[in-house]
Amino acid sequence: MTLTQPGSAILNVWLTSMLKRTVVAAVPMPFDKWYSASGYETTQDGPTGSLNISVGAKILYEAVQGDKSPIPQAVDLFAGKPQQEVVLAALEDTWETLSKRYGNNVSNWKTPAMALTFRANNFFDVPQAAAEETRHQAEYQNRGTENDMIVFSPTTSDRPVLAWDVVAPGQSGFIAPDGTVDQHYEDQLKMYENFGRKSLWLTKQDVEAHKES
Repeated sequence: MTLTQPGSAILNVWLTSMLKRTVVAAVPMPFDKWYSASGYETTQDGPTGSLNISVGAKILYEAVQGDKSPIPQAVDLFAGKPQQEVVLAALEDTWETLSKRYGNNVSNWKTPAMALTFRANNFFDVPQAAAEETRHQAEYQNRGTENDMIVFSPTTSDRPVLAWDVVAPGQSGFIAPDGTVDQHYEDQLKMYENFGRKSLWLTKQDVEAHKES
């Protein structure tokens, strides 16, 4: 699938319809809403960190496996209907939804690209910075917000361990009372976006050679 193909848009709408017809229909309110998400990010701000397969999608997958699933299927999420019938009905929902939204030319069915957001609030929604410190990366890549690489016994070096990381948006989040930002504030946003990395200094000699004050 490429950026010019409609696969993501189709799967998102189809999976949403499948969940509505199966898992969501089987779970009483108000808990049903916990299982309705397809797992595709749709918020304007975009995701923060990594996305996982949605809870509803995991349950639906096991239900589709039926007797082949290692998890006993005590509830018939298809309500006695053949699976294929429900799948086709969800595909009809998909056609109706996307054709209304984008027209009948399937090649025009696109899913907007999501930006990765570095929010000013933490995962408890507690503010840790002013709202204007929010940063966006051009494209969400499902890579979290920190990447690490460690090589043990590398063949290209006589060192026992080599390590790198990238910590976006920057190594420091310090802003002085006068508004001056630290020299390492936001210093790794572009590095992260371009799949870059920086070395981690693991020996006393390396730390002494690269330390700053």
